[in-house]
Amino acid sequence: MYKNKLFLFFLILLSCFHSEEAVVNGRILFDGKPVYDCEISVFLKEEKDKTVPPVKVVATDENGVFSIKLKRGVYYLNARKRHNQDGEVIMLVGDTRKIEVQRDINLGDWNLHSKKDSKNFEKGTGIEGRVVNFTDYSKVRIYIYDNTKTQLRGPDYVREAKINPDGSFKIDLPSGKYYLAVREREKRLAGPLSEKDKTGYYEKNPFSVEKGMYVKLGEIRLTNVDIKKLQKVNESGIIGDGIIITGNVFIKDKKLNKKIYILAYENQEMIGKPVSISTADEQGNFKILLPKEGKYYIGARSRLGGPVEPGEYIGAYTGSSDRSIYVSKGKEIKIKIEVNEVW
Repeated sequence: MYKNKLFLFFLILLSCFHSEEAVVNGRILFDGKPVYDCEISVFLKEEKDKTVPPVKVVATDENGVFSIKLKRGVYYLNARKRHNQDGEVIMLVGDTRKIEVQRDINLGDWNLHSKKDSKNFEKGTGIEGRVVNFTDYSKVRIYIYDNTKTQLRGPDYVREAKINPDGSFKIDLPSGKYYLAVREREKRLAGPLSEKDKTGYYEKNPFSVEKGMYVKLGEIRLTNVDIKKLQKVNESGIIGDGIIITGNVFIKDKKLNKKIYILAYENQEMIGKPVSISTADEQGNFKILLPKEGKYYIGARSRLGGPVEPGEYIGAYTGSSDRSIYVSKGKEIKIKIEVNEVW
């Protein structure tokens, strides 16, 4: 009898240890179909600091199913997947799921939506034309904006597109009013232009797109960057209403051997679309154009988009109490950002 009671006690004790972890599972869908290799990231806070990696990251199987073991507590789950749709890579996301883990949880079906769902790029509506006077068509990018708040600079565009080898382009857009800018960058993928870059604009900006037709824009000529104007900008740090700040990104006690992107946000959590993107050179020096005077939060990553991954380098400006900087015309600002490898 005593042995039976002792055995029962150990079973209860063992079950208590097992209950410290629970299994959370679910299925990811997009347009009613399972999503393979969708990343599920687990955070301890909803408004997460972008410099803090998730506590766990898993991926869905071929049936869209995922399973995560978590200790008791409250978590926030994000779902993201890069998806190729009609030749364009878009980001699929799921609304953040807050869960309290006490026992096993089945979240059921979790539907993703495209970040561009608000802009339906339907076939048969958009623009077409040709870019001329370029050097390398693969380095040319067309940027479509629906406003001029950032003076047709930075990542606040509705759509980015490439050109064909002969310079021609055909871009699907929903009906509306737009502005078009074209840039050919010799080295940098983002940030202020350099001496060897080319730039161009559609002369009749803005233009209107009507449903069911492609607006013919004709030829858009690229021209070399005005070196005198560029030198003036570099000296003053001002482009129109925009302001350039400079800085250096570094890895403590190590040589910077990764491509590092510099991103500026207007929100402290550094989530959503940045207001500006730039890149650092091999020595870690960078310039980033901010659209106007005001408060910004500056981060650095070795990869664009998606949740933080092991092996990625990430960091942020931390030189003030709330990690922000305030920029204004006539005030020269130079900052430092330390990045560290995430494991």
